[in-house]
Amino acid sequence: MQTISLIRGTRFQKEDVVFEIQKETLPGHFIIKNLAENKEITMDQSELIALYGKGIIRFEVTGSSTQLMELGLRENRIIDFSMLPDDHKEIARTRYHAIQPFLSESRKNIQPKLEHRVKELKLEGVNIEPLTLRRWLYTFLDSGQDITSLVPNTLQRGTGTRLSPEIEMVIDHCIDNVYAKRERITAKDLHAKVLVEIDKKNRFREERDKMELPSYNTITRRIKDRDPHQMMEKREGEKYAFDKLGSVAVLQKPKQPFDVLEIDHTKMDLFVVDDETGLPLGRPWLTLAVDKMTGAIAGIYVAFHSPSYVSVMKCLLHAMTPKTYVKELYPDIKNEWNMFGVPKVLRMDNGKEFQSRSLKDTCAQLGIIPDYCPPRKPWYKGTVERTFRTMNQQLFHKTPGTTFSNVMQKRITTQKKTQLWVTILF
Repeated sequence: MQTISLIRGTRFQKEDVVFEIQKETLPGHFIIKNLAENKEITMDQSELIALYGKGIIRFEVTGSSTQLMELGLRENRIIDFSMLPDDHKEIARTRYHAIQPFLSESRKNIQPKLEHRVKELKLEGVNIEPLTLRRWLYTFLDSGQDITSLVPNTLQRGTGTRLSPEIEMVIDHCIDNVYAKRERITAKDLHAKVLVEIDKKNRFREERDKMELPSYNTITRRIKDRDPHQMMEKREGEKYAFDKLGSVAVLQKPKQPFDVLEIDHTKMDLFVVDDETGLPLGRPWLTLAVDKMTGAIAGIYVAFHSPSYVSVMKCLLHAMTPKTYVKELYPDIKNEWNMFGVPKVLRMDNGKEFQSRSLKDTCAQLGIIPDYCPPRKPWYKGTVERTFRTMNQQLFHKTPGTTFSNVMQKRITTQKKTQLWVTILF
């Protein structure tokens, strides 16, 4: 999947006909050519968005990972990045990590920065040339920031071998007890320590049962998979980690909508009752995606099951797709819900549902930067937390069936129940 720009030359398919945007006459108004009949029509942005939201039209995608279809429209060869073999995904992630610092940079005078980045990557065990890094960057940008463009074309080669769970346990143990310490040993020292630990275990094993020795690149990848703030906090101290990775994220104000989207869950202070039977169904969970700049709600998902990867993805899907159906279903509403698009940064806490590899792959495929809040610091995503509080105070607590958030707010109800029990007993 990739982002789409409504500019000259953009093509889309409606039923079996291909259309192409010719030019923009006024802001949000386009002249569009029917390529089958060679006729021109006019459409505005709201019409295109509504048709796209309903799945009536499909936009053409670009990039090296596309193929030409029968109607002359290009589409992705790789539909779902998460379904690729692990080694192909790992190569794409490595390339994405290499070019990530340049995604918000201008292409002008980029050569010195590329050379500096190559030196940084060399210290991480990735040896490439500036020309290769430039090619990866331009391929990714020209494809609409689709990570599938970074997947190598040699998809038929061998899949390699995986490390056994025993080796993974040794690596994790060494990272936790040796690398994540204030002594700040290097990745090379950690690699040597892992080899020593495995060699000790191999001394008491037969030849066929001996564990393989992991490479240096494997160790550096395991370090990158850890939470960067937690690792820096353990190695450098909490204040240093906050100054380096925390304060900028808190103080920097987004410049436009969908620069930063905050997402979180809460159990609603409301009991839902079945209309027909009158039986209580329970308190549902609410997942919200809130735009940091405007404070507007971008996406909602309500369910009775506990927060999960499904909750996150359903909420993100709602946040990114047009919501033209609201005016159609509720014509009395005056304003439109014009909140949709792909966020640049997705800010979230360290819950298990946010740490899944599938979510990280989705962010990479959409060009979204995942931003994890430091532990026990909920104010990093204060916008969504404040939205929860506002909804509770101004909506849920004024609705029949509400249940308050804490004991102090329940004191009146509790006193009445106590008096009732005293009357029954005595």
